[in-house]
Amino acid sequence: MKLSNEKEFKSLFDYNLGFKEALARFFEQVANNFSKVLEEFSSKTEWILDPGMFMNTKVLNSVLFYLNSNNIHKAEKLYRRYMLKYYTLERINEIEKIWTANPTLNNRINILKQVLDAHNNGMYFVSVPTILCQIEGYVYHSFNYNEHLRQRALINLIKDKNNFLIYAESIGKYCEKVIYTSFRPEQPIESKISRNAILHGFDLNYGTKEISLKLIILMNVMQYLIPLTIHEENKNVSSVEIVTEKYK
Repeated sequence: MKLSNEKEFKSLFDYNLGFKEALARFFEQVANNFSKVLEEFSSKTEWILDPGMFMNTKVLNSVLFYLNSNNIHKAEKLYRRYMLKYYTLERINEIEKIWTANPTLNNRINILKQVLDAHNNGMYFVSVPTILCQIEGYVYHSFNYNEHLRQRALINLIKDKNNFLIYAESIGKYCEKVIYTSFRPEQPIESKISRNAILHGFDLNYGTKEISLKLIILMNVMQYLIPLTIHEENKNVSSVEIVTEKYK
C-alpha cells in the first residue's frame, strides 16, 4: 500500500511539474508575442506604447487595427492626437506625483520636476534636452554601469529583458533607431529626436510638445519597470547570500 502511494505521489508530482513547465512556456510565449506587438507599435508609430492605453481599449484597438491594415499614417495620427489631448496639465502633474514617490528617482527628482514644469509651460527647448540626459543617467545609475559611457552599452542595457521585461525590445529598438540614430554634421538629420544632433547643437527644431511628450512617456515607462527589475535582482542576491551563509 505504501509503495502504491509513493508511485501515485510521484505520478502526481510529475504531472504537476509538467503542467507548471507547460504553463511557464505558455506565458513565455504570450510575453514574447506581446513584446513583438510593442516593438512593432513603436517602430511604426515612433511612440512608445503608454501603459495607460491598456485602460482605453477602444482607442488602442483602433490604432492596432490600422497598423494591422498597414495604414501606418492613420494609426500614428490617431494615437498622436489622443496622446496630445490626453496629457493635460493635470495629468502631467499626476506623473510628477508618481515620480516623486519612486525611490529610484530620488537623486534626480528635482531635475525631473523642472522638466515637467517646462513641458507644462510650453518650454520644450528646455524639457527635451534635459530629459534626454536624465534618461541616460537613470539607466546607467540603476544598473550600476561604471565603465566608459558608450551609446552601444546603453542600448544593450535597455535591450536586456532582465532590465526592461516585455518592453526591452520595443524601447531598445526605439532608442537605437529614433534617439541614437547615426548623425554627421554635414548630412541631413535622420530623426526628429536625434540625441546627438540635439545635444551637440545642430538640431534647432526639436522644441515641440510632441517630442517632449514622447520622451516623458519613455521615462515614465522606464520608471515603472526599473524598480521591478532592481527589486527582483536584489531579491536574488539576498537569496544567494542566505544560502551561502547557511552552508558556511
